[in-house]
Amino acid sequence: MSEGGWTSYRKCNPDDCQLFGAACKEMLSHGYKPQYVATQVVGGTNYSFICEGTEKTSPPQVDLFKVTGFEPLHGKLKLKSFEKIEP
Repeated sequence: MSEGGWTSYRKCNPDDCQLFGAACKEMLSHGYKPQYVATQVVGGTNYSFICEGTEKTSPPQVDLFKVTGFEPLHGKLKLKSFEKIEP
């Protein structure tokens, strides 16, 4: 794949889930479970995750979210946006 183009979404593997979990561990209002991921190489890596998000309310509310982030060449993934996917 050449630099700059996005991959197609694919099912998350254990490494993707671990990377996402490390970046998301301080999120308190929702629990996010990544389902699919697409990447883009641009002097680091952009990530676009499709996640199941569970709001920690009673009763819990589950929605789908698009979560984006960036991982620099020498650093950790930092999540940038959380967008609820509406039907």
